[in-house]
Amino acid sequence: MSGYEAERIPLEQILTQMSEKITLPDTPDCTTSHNGNLGASPNSDTHPLAQTLLIVTDRTDIAKRCLQRGFAVIGYLHEQNKDVSFDGVRYLIEDISGLDAPFCELAFCRAHQLPYTVLETERCLVREITTEDVTRLYEIYADPAITSYIEALYADETAERSYIRDYIDHVYGFYGYGMWIVINKADGQLIGRAGIEPKEDFAELGYVIAREYQNHGYATEVCRAILTYAADRLGLPEVYVRVQKENAASLRVCEKLKFQPVPRSEDSDMLLFTLRLN
Repeated sequence: MSGYEAERIPLEQILTQMSEKITLPDTPDCTTSHNGNLGASPNSDTHPLAQTLLIVTDRTDIAKRCLQRGFAVIGYLHEQNKDVSFDGVRYLIEDISGLDAPFCELAFCRAHQLPYTVLETERCLVREITTEDVTRLYEIYADPAITSYIEALYADETAERSYIRDYIDHVYGFYGYGMWIVINKADGQLIGRAGIEPKEDFAELGYVIAREYQNHGYATEVCRAILTYAADRLGLPEVYVRVQKENAASLRVCEKLKFQPVPRSEDSDMLLFTLRLN
């Protein structure tokens, strides 16, 4: 995904390339990942290679020095180092065989504050939101038909951008999922949002598609892929969706995705559906 490649190479080879910028203790080898399409603006202490390498190490001293120079780092825990502390390392693994490309890309994106591309369908890309998406979202939400069934954005764009920054840090950062952005691959246009919203007692599917892209199957296509991702990648046991009784389009999407109605005792304009995933 996104031109991502991974390989395992000796750490000495990396140290040779880094020798002018960073000195690390000797160690037999280290797993690294390369991503040619991702990059962040480095600060004065960031090593140029930090924009293309992900370091996986079981050494806390290596991890600390790499973090100081702007590298994305994953800590590897095993029997010999299980009691050490990888301060500042966001991701730790105990099974090296589970280190796949999507996980490496996620760790790289988190380290460099880049939006992670979650999945791809035949016509769309689904990725994490950024504050740069706000302008287009206001264009979509300006249509009164859009906010008939969903909550509107903040009236103040500055407040919306602040909310998105907090959402990235606290929702993506803690749960690893949330509401994402939908991009139409044909024209590169942001056409809506879709994702799994973590609630207190359950996970909820949600989506919104721009008016000009509705009635073309985008919602069903994207939501079906998201449900597969929720089952296979997130391991969620089930997902719920709430739909207003008058929202005929969303009720049809629920039917296509095989959601089942949940009986509710209270008289409400909101219908509840569930889909068992695992």
